[in-house]
Amino acid sequence: MLELLASTRLQILMKLRERPYTISELSKALGFSKTTASYHLEKLETNGLVERIERGKWVYYKLTDRGLKNMRVKLTASIGFLITSIASTVLIIAKSIQKFQVTPTAPQIAKEIRPTAIPAPADYDLLQIIPLLILALISFLLFLLFRR
Repeated sequence: MLELLASTRLQILMKLRERPYTISELSKALGFSKTTASYHLEKLETNGLVERIERGKWVYYKLTDRGLKNMRVKLTASIGFLITSIASTVLIIAKSIQKFQVTPTAPQIAKEIRPTAIPAPADYDLLQIIPLLILALISFLLFLLFRR
């Protein structure tokens, strides 16, 4: 499940949390090509998130403390933004369903007929849903940003 949320680099960091791996082991375990794994490991090493360890003819990659902290932050942010966007979408759907299910009762109809009642503009319900739509969109965009 977490693989769906995580970018390639985040998946590599999560796998390296278990133990040091070679490029071949990582590519096989994660289903990437060796070229893809090598490219992303090079970027992670440049940023100080993984450490290259040479043991004879084998080259292993190990997660650094900085990489572990970075992985936790990105994973937490991704999950948080995804949950927020899902919750916002559910609220929008619930609000829309509630709007269409309301049927006026006799006292409500009588109250609306009185001249003192101020009718709500037709676009009022739409104006209530727009902030929720914006929140859902922003949350989803932030999720996609942190997923990279």
